[in-house]
Amino acid sequence: MNKEKTIILCILCLLCLLPHFAFTQTLEEADKFCDKGIELYREAEFRQAVLMWEKALNVNPDHKLANYYLIRCTREKNNIDNHMSLALENYEEMEYKKSLEHFNIVFEYDIKNEIATRYVKRIGEKLDQTPDVKEDIVNEYKEKGQEYKEKDDPVSIKKTLAVYNIASLLNPDDEEARNNRIEFEKRLPEAFKKESILIYVKIGDEYFNEKKYDEAIYIWRKALTLDPARIDIEDKIIRAFKLKLESEKQEQIKRLMEQGEEYLESGLTQSALVIFEEILRLDPDNQKAMEQRNKLLQQKKKMEEEKNLLTQIDAYMDAAKKNMGKGKFEQAIELLNNVLVLDENHQEAKKQLLLSEQELRKQEEKVKEEEIESIQKFLEQGIIHYKMKEFEKAISLLEECLKLSPGNKFALEYLNLAKKALWAKKQEEVDITSPFYNMVHNMIKRGIDFFKQKEYQKSVKIWKSILFIFPLNKVSREYIVKCSRYLDPKLFTLFIKEHIDFGQKYLQDGLKEFALKEFELVKELFPEYKGIDDLIKKASPEKVVPPDPKIVDQYYKQGLSLYAEKQYGEAIKKWEKVLALDPSHEKAKLNINKVDHILNYDRIKARRVSATKDREKVNTYYFKGLKLYNSGKINEAIQMWEMVLKLDPGNIKAKNNIRTCKRVLKMSR
Repeated sequence: MNKEKTIILCILCLLCLLPHFAFTQTLEEADKFCDKGIELYREAEFRQAVLMWEKALNVNPDHKLANYYLIRCTREKNNIDNHMSLALENYEEMEYKKSLEHFNIVFEYDIKNEIATRYVKRIGEKLDQTPDVKEDIVNEYKEKGQEYKEKDDPVSIKKTLAVYNIASLLNPDDEEARNNRIEFEKRLPEAFKKESILIYVKIGDEYFNEKKYDEAIYIWRKALTLDPARIDIEDKIIRAFKLKLESEKQEQIKRLMEQGEEYLESGLTQSALVIFEEILRLDPDNQKAMEQRNKLLQQKKKMEEEKNLLTQIDAYMDAAKKNMGKGKFEQAIELLNNVLVLDENHQEAKKQLLLSEQELRKQEEKVKEEEIESIQKFLEQGIIHYKMKEFEKAISLLEECLKLSPGNKFALEYLNLAKKALWAKKQEEVDITSPFYNMVHNMIKRGIDFFKQKEYQKSVKIWKSILFIFPLNKVSREYIVKCSRYLDPKLFTLFIKEHIDFGQKYLQDGLKEFALKEFELVKELFPEYKGIDDLIKKASPEKVVPPDPKIVDQYYKQGLSLYAEKQYGEAIKKWEKVLALDPSHEKAKLNINKVDHILNYDRIKARRVSATKDREKVNTYYFKGLKLYNSGKINEAIQMWEMVLKLDPGNIKAKNNIRTCKRVLKMSR
């Protein structure tokens, strides 16, 4: 226990200290370049200084000091260039006083500027021709020097040095100007030092406000090195250090807590216990760590009472081997991992774990292949039964396909067609499974008897009652037309028109077969109906010019070759070209479907889990509705089927039941 605790704590301490070591090393390396840049900057070697600061920023992109001087240097260099240009322009125009003003600003930035020095001397020589003017200008600059002289800040010292430099260059014999220049040249290093301290403190404050305490402490120490008497800087460092320690402590506690919880999730309870004890050493009042530690101590005590470690390992190994023998590799892996939690060097467990993982992958691959084959089988058989007009069987198979592959575009396509066809068929004929079958069957029998007895009015009354519940019932619609022929020619014409309208509606829905039945019935009962032959022709199967079978076969075989090479995306493109030429090419559809499942198996599997939950709810609500209907609770049944439609808006059974129930309720009123 002590050895394990020591190792874990050493690793954690090392991990905590590594970022600090890396930070210090990076900052020191960047500082070397930065300090060299400042040194060059003060010698007015601006280009070399910029290169040094850029190197510093390459090492540490967040180095505020280098960034500060880089911006400042660039700005000052631009100012020097601008004022130098204006000074030379004024010089050429013999406006010497203005020229000196600009050279003075140049000297404020660069006291040793050779070009400015040379031109100021020339101006002095030019002004020798007007001694009084020269003397006035020299005295003017000396007076400015007296104004700045009283101030001790770095900026004022630079300004003072600049004006005395101008005065001494204009009149080298002026001892006062020369002596003051020499004096302020000596004071310049001290001014630079004060300026550096101000900058270091300012940048340290910025780091501090950003809670970058290491960086703030580091740069404040640089300031304190320049002026050890600055108690205010010492106070800043002490404050930052306290906050740093507190921040690091909280961060360390947070990291330890995350590590402890991770160990718990992995079952490494012993390591988790060490972590929580370390947290409590740092923060004795930490409630969460205390709860976890107490919980782990209780668990440990319980395990020690029940079994010793070796017995537990043997039990896990025996159970794992039994599961492997039964092909239950997931359970075996879980058990073997439990063994390795207790004994991470257990070689047999490692060996069996590797074997179980390999077998699980094979098992999963086999399941994947079997599922894809099942999807293909259900889809293929569903299409076959749809073409054989066995719509219920087709729907059943296609729904099985969609259980395994929710959202399958081909299954949905044929399912939609099959449901429409079945709906039309069931509207014409009341299904034997319908709760209304017996009632309608008896009514049909009575209606036919009345018709045979030529009691057409009574027969019509029966057919109207059936059509109120099932508006498309084939037998009722045929007989009501036949009855109207004997009762009322105008009504007969109206019913003929109704069959025409239904046929055209079927055409719009793509149900040509049902449309054809409507038009053929009209032809049988009223052969002279205008345009009936054209409508029959329109509803009859179209004669499509078949595509060139050689081209279709060529694309199809190219797809097979690409599939064999596992170039699935390219294979799909070839089969899509097949479908563009021949939309009914079932093999191309099935192959596209198979490849899509190979490529997107995991996504389809996840979607299937979600769809299964919804389907279970749909079935529950649907059968509750049937139960309520059979109990005479029609309104409650409607509510249940409406719940079905919220989850499955295309559920035809629920739609039909709701519509029929509403008609029954209307009749009962």
